[in-house]
Amino acid sequence: MKRSKSILLTATIAFGLSAMASWSASATTLFSDNFVTDTSLGSEYGNINNTTAATVTEVNGTGLEMNVSAGTGKTSEEFAQFGSAVTLTEGESLILTVAFSGVNVSLDTGYIMAGLYNTQGTVNTTTETSTATGGATANDTGYFGNVGYGSYANGGNKFYARTPGGSMYDELTYYSHETGSYTQVGTTLAQAGNGDMADYTPYILTFTISDLGAGGNDITEEITDASDNVLGGDMWTVNDPSSTFTSFDELAFGFYGKSQMVDGTVTSVSVALVPEPSIFAFAGLGLAGLVLRFRRR
Repeated sequence: MKRSKSILLTATIAFGLSAMASWSASATTLFSDNFVTDTSLGSEYGNINNTTAATVTEVNGTGLEMNVSAGTGKTSEEFAQFGSAVTLTEGESLILTVAFSGVNVSLDTGYIMAGLYNTQGTVNTTTETSTATGGATANDTGYFGNVGYGSYANGGNKFYARTPGGSMYDELTYYSHETGSYTQVGTTLAQAGNGDMADYTPYILTFTISDLGAGGNDITEEITDASDNVLGGDMWTVNDPSSTFTSFDELAFGFYGKSQMVDGTVTSVSVALVPEPSIFAFAGLGLAGLVLRFRRR
């Protein structure tokens, strides 16, 4: 009897490990770019800034340098498409990962922006500024989030659903342009426990959209350090109960500067489609329950 229990317990553990390995292996990379070693910026990306003073330069050996001029509401933003549109089904997540560092982020009260959208068939390969209206992304739909550099009193973290038809293309100017094109799905004020970013320090921003079926869409954003530790309390999740958008073919990322000139460096960007880990967690719990029931008998 003891031997049978041991065998079943071993099988349960093995299944759990196998499930985790299967979940990891089943992730599908839809887009990946390493700006340190390649020169793909010109052909893949659309540079959509809201000021002519913002610049984007690819420096081999360093990364993608995105400079934001000093002054309230200045932004530098990049868009890229990752192929045909992916439609999430229940239990799936789409994850955008951006590895970056910044200069003056320790002093500024601005944001880091990340978004996942559907281009509605419009190819975005243009360079634009706020002097233009319409533009390549005017009809894009999807979600984006603005995450503050630190625990500043006005550094709230905001999440939005982007609806089509707006004449402005730049998500980060939402507060003053075409507000009817954005629906706020959640916000959290910066807390004292939130981590403050340091200059010249590598971080990873992860932006995730998870389809919960009847539970709507969860939009999650977090910032981790180089050791994969969440920076302070910098992890936020909001829920869109209506699952407003489920189809995506475009990523976006950028820096938003307020009082300081911010020089951000992005070293890699990727988009992956993965099954929800909870699927395997429930399977493991089910087997664990069988073990307990067997032991009681």
